[in-house]
Amino acid sequence: MDALLTFAVASNYGKPHRGLSMASVLLALLGLVGYISVGSFRFFSIDFHILHSWIGLATLTLTVFLFVDKLITHKLEAAKHCYLGKLAALLTAITLVMGLMMLYGVVPTETQAVLASNNTQKPTSSHLPEVEAIEYLGTKLTPLSSQANNAIKGTQKIDRETYQLNVTGLTGRKLNLSYSQILDLPAYSELAYMPCVEGWAFNAIICPSL
Repeated sequence: MDALLTFAVASNYGKPHRGLSMASVLLALLGLVGYISVGSFRFFSIDFHILHSWIGLATLTLTVFLFVDKLITHKLEAAKHCYLGKLAALLTAITLVMGLMMLYGVVPTETQAVLASNNTQKPTSSHLPEVEAIEYLGTKLTPLSSQANNAIKGTQKIDRETYQLNVTGLTGRKLNLSYSQILDLPAYSELAYMPCVEGWAFNAIICPSL
């Protein structure tokens, strides 16, 4: 919606568009607040998702600047104002395309190459040390503190003493496993790249049981 408003403002040459500009700025600021609130406010190290964030922030900054100039300062000439407005629309289009690429799961070639070289499954023990890993198979892992969490109630903890995994339904063998029994099963580890349609992503290890 914000992208459509920005395009409408850029194409409204010579006509009043203060209302459209205000709506565009407010929607962009709302998006930024949402981006920060989920703990995803990262701008390093540069990858496809972070580049998307940089371009989006540049678009927002330019849009706010143009809105403030038109409303308060009046320092820009009309021709220059319209030129910068079209530049904002171009940046918006780039941001929109990149967002759609992430929405439909299009991953940059570089990321695909990293995954292809590091996604080999490795036998491991389910009894892992309770120390946060910082690297796996030569790939730097995203710290837990930097991984976004959209859970309404936050990270949920389980009671290891009472936890039960029930396997029922269309299965030839029903199971009722305690936490310790799950840990005793054979397991493997694998590098996982976890992208989100909101624009953030992180690298992590998954260690499921077989």
